Amino acid sequence: MSSGVRRIRGLNLRVTNLRRSVEFYTETLHLQVEGSFGREAFLRWSDGEDFLGLFARQTAGLHHIELRLFAPNADTALADLAQRRLLPFVRKLGSTSMAPQVLKRRFAEDVEVVRPLLETPLFVEVSDPDGRSIELVYLYPDRTVRETPGLLEIEVASSRPDRLKLFYQQVGFGVCDDVLVAASGQRLRLRPGERPEYVRATVVVSAAVIEGLSAVNTLEGTLARVRDPDGHEWLLYSA
Repeated sequence: MSSGVRRIRGLNLRVTNLRRSVEFYTETLHLQVEGSFGREAFLRWSDGEDFLGLFARQTAGLHHIELRLFAPNADTALADLAQRRLLPFVRKLGSTSMAPQVLKRRFAEDVEVVRPLLETPLFVEVSDPDGRSIELVYLYPDRTVRETPGLLEIEVASSRPDRLKLFYQQVGFGVCDDVLVAASGQRLRLRPGERPEYVRATVVVSAAVIEGLSAVNTLEGTLARVRDPDGHEWLLYSA
């Protein structure tokens, strides 16, 4: 069985002007562009696999979060989903080791079966109780990964944070001091709010990034706060 969420690998945001946002994240935060596909762009922090996805949309906000888990095969990953009582939340899934028609027979007609871009025993998209899209990507246990610091914490608001916390415990997060924690130590923090929305993310950046932020709100020492052109807030720690 999977041992739970290994890592928060990807934060994906809706932005209203893709070119403007890519320029901000590359020039201000020094992220590197991995690829751009029409109305989508994917950037990453240097050296690691944590990434930021940008999706051009009419309104800004959180698009989805990608989580990394491990499983030796598709059957084990599906059994893990069943054990966590997540099958009713599945909206989309795919596998590079199990035929689409075999997967399709296991789920309702409204569940979409796709071909994943990444080699994976199982890719699953679920919706949390607030309607947020969460992608669970099961990797083979022998896959070599580079889990260097990048994304440290994602904070979201919810009108029912207690119910949301129980859901993410089902997904595979641990709880420490009332904060959801992945095996990597990365955190998902839930705060009360009238609407479900993105609040901020905390990341590790190079010292050069912090030094170049004299025009923004520097809090103290190696911690700074910035907002992108759409108002997405970031807390920055120096590596």
